[in-house]
Amino acid sequence: MTYCNYYGQEPGEYVMLRDTGRTRAKAGAIGKIVEKRYPFFKIEWQHDNGLAEGQMDGNYRYDAFETMKQPDKGDYIIVLKKDDQYQPAERPRVYVTEAQAMAVASLMSKKHDGEFFVFKAVAAVYVPPVQQTVKRFV
Repeated sequence: MTYCNYYGQEPGEYVMLRDTGRTRAKAGAIGKIVEKRYPFFKIEWQHDNGLAEGQMDGNYRYDAFETMKQPDKGDYIIVLKKDDQYQPAERPRVYVTEAQAMAVASLMSKKHDGEFFVFKAVAAVYVPPVQQTVKRFV
């Protein structure tokens, strides 16, 4: 874990909220730095994981965040493992970054006292449509 350094972060970089208790957003919420004005970052929250639910975009102290690499974008789902069987939800929620999925899986593991795994979609496989040709005999 590396805490943000005001002079080390630049607009466009992503940061993750650490557990500060100062905001409605939960620890692990991800935001993008839009602007810097000492000692604040203007943050644009990523609302697609539920951790920043109800949190307004705006100015936040730089020391409330941890640095993070550019999010590894993709499709991630959380799956429960029970009795050596993976049990995905009937309609699993799709997370856009690994950090979001990991943070939610950690919260679910603590809340439900279970073992949760994060799966990433690595390929889309489909059967190409077959074109039918019709021959007409005259």
